[in-house]
Amino acid sequence: MATSLTERLHAPSRTLQTKKTRPYSTCKRTVIKRTDTERAVAKARKQEERLQLKDALKATKKLLMQEAIRMRERFGGHSVSYYYEKIMQTSRINRGCRAVSLWNAFLAVEMKARKDEADEDDRLVKVSEISHAASVKWSKMSSSERKKAAAPGIELVEEAPAQDAHKTLNKIEHKMRTLRARTGVESFLVAVRTRPDQYGKPFATVSSKRGEDFFNLSVRETMPEFALRFEAFCLSGVQGVASNYVQQTIQMKHELAALILSKLASSQHFILGETAGIHVPRMYYTNFDDNITAKYAVILVGWPLDKFCNPSEMGSCTEVALVHASFNSGAMRFEKLSAEAFTAWEEARFNAAVSTTTHNDSPLAQVETPSPAMEVDANATAFSS
Repeated sequence: MATSLTERLHAPSRTLQTKKTRPYSTCKRTVIKRTDTERAVAKARKQEERLQLKDALKATKKLLMQEAIRMRERFGGHSVSYYYEKIMQTSRINRGCRAVSLWNAFLAVEMKARKDEADEDDRLVKVSEISHAASVKWSKMSSSERKKAAAPGIELVEEAPAQDAHKTLNKIEHKMRTLRARTGVESFLVAVRTRPDQYGKPFATVSSKRGEDFFNLSVRETMPEFALRFEAFCLSGVQGVASNYVQQTIQMKHELAALILSKLASSQHFILGETAGIHVPRMYYTNFDDNITAKYAVILVGWPLDKFCNPSEMGSCTEVALVHASFNSGAMRFEKLSAEAFTAWEEARFNAAVSTTTHNDSPLAQVETPSPAMEVDANATAFSS
């Protein structure tokens, strides 16, 4: 008798066996090996065919999209994507849920009646076995009779997903425990509802006590408590609120970056003049001193945050709004350094570089370097535009 786990896994009783004889070909095939040149030519030909196929598919999709646009202009009522999917016959997941149909409710009533009449030892009746007889009975009813006969089954149809979920989760729990017994694999499962109109309570299970200990140590709460929090999150709609917040923050960062670039461009217009022939294509947040101040003697005054960075690197929507408001109010602006101030700025920058080079061997050396937002004298020209 096999005792070890390896012997049990390879035992004959666990091996799939079949008595069907499979015909195997015994004739040998003669294969002519191709040369390197022939393989290279075949590879190039296949690559060319792939490119041609890609171009042909792109052109065909373009024609189909044009046809979808024409159908939208002719028929209306739907978007271009709707008509494009109609042309392509693209299958997709249902984006909405329908109300319970009277036929499904009536069929549920008939199924329940058959189950109540059957004995415990009888075989369960399938829906396909009674659907024909039920349809004949359904066709002889009037509209009012159909509504009356299907009324008790509406609740049964609504409860069916909950029953399906309950039975499926119980089967998965059994599979998890048997899997751990056979292979030692640990697992846990949390399942909750996502709509208030759904039936069922939070479901949480682990394959052994090790999973419970993991939750207690890492999450600092039991699995049922975690499942309750997860269900509350799914039902509260916080996910949509968080998504809207992220989208709003991204949009504000994009607008702030465009605002800073426009302010810099307008300041360049006044500072350099239209005939100067100098244009800054982008705003430099990294090495602002080298790319902007050292070349054009322009500084940024009134930066409200501790760190001068790109709007995309700002951590919250509040920081983005603060910088945006500072620009609009004039508290933050680009300024043109006077000749004396620019000379002093260059000397401070040079001394900082020399000091850094001299004390680079000291891990505690702290050197003040010029900042994009610095104090300027009264001769500096402001361009808040």
